[in-house]
Amino acid sequence: MVPYTRMGPRDRRARCSGEATVMVMAMAVLMAVIMTTALGFGPIVNSTSLSGVATAVRRAPTGRVGVSLGHGRVSRLLKSRALELEKEMGSNSRLSIKVTVPAGDVNKCIKRSIKAIEKVHTIPGFRKGKPVPRTLLDQYVPKKDLHAQMVSDILNSTMPKALQSVRSSAIDGSEELETSFEDLVANFNEKGDLQYVIGVDLPPEIQWKQPYKGLEIEISSFNTPEKKQKMVEKAILMTRKKKAQLENASERELRKGDIAMISYMARDKATGEVLVDLGGQRPKEFDTDDDTNLPGFIENLFGTNVEEIKEFDLTFPPHFIPEKYRGTTATFKAMVHQIFEPSLPPEDDQLAGEIVPDAKNMDEARTFLTEAVSKEVVIKDNDLVEDSIVQKIGDIADCPLPEVLIQENGQQMYGGMLMELQQSGKIAPNVLNSLMSPELVAKYISDNRPEIEHRVRTVLAFDAIQKEQNIEITNEMIDKEASAMIESFGEMGVDYDQDTVREQAEELITSKAIIGFLKENAIVTLK
Repeated sequence: MVPYTRMGPRDRRARCSGEATVMVMAMAVLMAVIMTTALGFGPIVNSTSLSGVATAVRRAPTGRVGVSLGHGRVSRLLKSRALELEKEMGSNSRLSIKVTVPAGDVNKCIKRSIKAIEKVHTIPGFRKGKPVPRTLLDQYVPKKDLHAQMVSDILNSTMPKALQSVRSSAIDGSEELETSFEDLVANFNEKGDLQYVIGVDLPPEIQWKQPYKGLEIEISSFNTPEKKQKMVEKAILMTRKKKAQLENASERELRKGDIAMISYMARDKATGEVLVDLGGQRPKEFDTDDDTNLPGFIENLFGTNVEEIKEFDLTFPPHFIPEKYRGTTATFKAMVHQIFEPSLPPEDDQLAGEIVPDAKNMDEARTFLTEAVSKEVVIKDNDLVEDSIVQKIGDIADCPLPEVLIQENGQQMYGGMLMELQQSGKIAPNVLNSLMSPELVAKYISDNRPEIEHRVRTVLAFDAIQKEQNIEITNEMIDKEASAMIESFGEMGVDYDQDTVREQAEELITSKAIIGFLKENAIVTLK
């Protein structure tokens, strides 16, 4: 199941089927939070030190602006006269708000800024915090620094009020100071009004290419006698191969049943781009009886000799991982480096015990495997149906995409990828931080933008469906999911925040409910 989300309490995530996938998804969220901190994507807070004022309201990489000064002081400041707001809707659901802060409120905020400066700046003859004549303050503190502090305080004091009218509908984290902070400081007039522009993204309106009720879903079912029998025999064969003795067979061509060391390189046939993230540059082990991830890859190499280069085209199947390559045709160049022929142990009672600890013979082992496979194929078919629903919803939803959602989803997907790589042992924990640089995140988002955009469209489409169909969940359902997640985190020794876990549990449960609704109203054909 394809997990997706943007971080924020109002946004929902499509479900991941199975406890293991749910845990990977939750861990991805935690990794995204860790990355947000490590990369400096957190909200900027105001600093009263003169050395930090220039950064106090600058845009963070995600577009957040510091608005964190005490709201009690803000409310008192704004009682004297209302701000003047002019709103203009731009492209991609971007709303610009021109804010005019009246001179009277500017003057009040200046007085508060001076008091803050007096507390941190040493003026000869005055203790910190004691009033300093303005003329003397101007002699010791550069005007640019004074004005930077004043503009910073004004912005932090007025932006919450300016955004109040759109707070309930704006996308979290999309607020951005669109006027240059440096220009505001350079042109600041202590006796006049202050004007600036802030922008926010509003959730775009979904245009449906076709109704989301009655989706036609067609999948190739695993639940057929032939496929189930093949899965049983494959499980037995894989166990036999684990116990097999390998004999060097590099003097002959590659055959079905062999174990081989193979390297390869793939290029997008249409663009010629090397698909580096598929790996394969170094030889790795392939079992020629296992061609499930990329059907046709091993089959194209049968009959190839060691050190012979074979070139062929393959189209990545609908459920290939990484998702971005699904449907893409690639040209492969592959080389077989070594060939081993396994000497398989017989199918006897000892092997039966290896497959199923309580099995006395192979008949009992096959019976157990048949029952297990019968349950597994039902889950596999259900996952295929739900995968197809998620994919189709993203395909039929059309809307402009706010950049903040693309960035946040890209960060989370990158964090999830790193978490999976770490859990699989492909990267060491001590190198994790080096992979969190803004440059690597930006490259990942650029390389995977189509997939990220599809994910964002799906997020927005799910939100729209939830509202249109009035899909609600109970606190009991949320508590149950949150408890399961907390239990899993405890078993893994992972620290967690209960509020965050509950929020993620709510998103997971809501997404399950939305997919359940779509599945109930879909036309599903199992081939």
